Parts: sequence; C-alpha cells; structure tokens
Amino acid sequence: DLPNAYTWAKEVIDANVFPWVSSTALSTITLASRTFHTEHLFSVYISNLKDINTEIFRASSGNNLLNTTTAKLNTRFDIASGGSTDFRYVFLWKTDGSTSTKFPAKYLIDDLQYVGVGERRVPIIRLAEMYYIAAEASSNKNEKIGLINEVRTHRGLAALPLTLSDADVVAETFKE
Repeated sequence: DLPNAYTWAKEVIDANVFPWVSSTALSTITLASRTFHTEHLFSVYISNLKDINTEIFRASSGNNLLNTTTAKLNTRFDIASGGSTDFRYVFLWKTDGSTSTKFPAKYLIDDLQYVGVGERRVPIIRLAEMYYIAAEASSNKNEKIGLINEVRTHRGLAALPLTLSDADVVAETFKE
C-alpha cells in the first residue's frame, strides 16, 4: 500500500519532531550515540545489551555470524567513490582484534566512558527509515532522490545526482 506508506512517512518527516544525530554526538567517547537515539521513533530497552553484543558480534565469542570483512564494508559504503566520510561507516564498525574482521559497533558500550540514556535501546524504526519509506513510495523521481539525499547529507555524504537509478536508490537503503 504505497500511497498510505508515503502519506504516513511524510507525516512523520514533516512533523519535524525527531532531530538528526550530529557527528559530534557520534564521535564523543564520553557519550557517543551509536544507535542515533534522537532519531528513534520506536525502540526497546535491553538491560543486558553489553552481554548480547559480546556473545553475538565479537570475534572473542567464536561466533562470526554477524561479522564482516573490511573489503565487504568498503564495497557497501562505496569507499572508492567518497563513502569514507559516511558516519555509519566511520563510527558504527570496529576491527575486532588483529584481523580485518569488522563487527557492528552500534550496540558496543564497553568502550564508552559513560553509557547514556539511548545506548541500551535498540531501535525498531528511526527517522531515516521514514525517509526511505517515503522515497520508495514516491512516484516522483526527483522527490525520491531528494529524500535519499536528505539522509545522505545527515550521514556526512554528498548528495547524489538526480540521474540515480532505482537500483542505486535501493542500495542506499542498505547502508542504514
């Protein structure tokens, strides 16, 4: 039901209630916001998130289910084409040990000096996803790309050209 998806996503976007996370909020080691908590529309609180993170994501657990390689991340985030400034690439992936294995640091809290209010919350849906829903549901290509570019600029990236293909639009959503 694309028309209703568009209508409801635009209502959330236009309400302007959920502020975008800043690069400062991501990089401050005393209170990093790796889950982009200001953008949470709905999230759940997980009291033992540190234990879950260690058991699932870290190489030390012996479980490589959710790890990836530097090469795969470089492809996903288009590092060769300027993606190295993407906040999601810079702040949300870490190297585990001495290998090139990367794990998602979104829920990593053991390196923070202070665990803030949003760091034990796992987002179910965030502001960026509203933009992606509206983009997918829009029948206007310029608007579709404009919505994608709004997310990109708030992730430290340059805007994409209006000649973007539908496949490129879908590829952008996988970065979030």
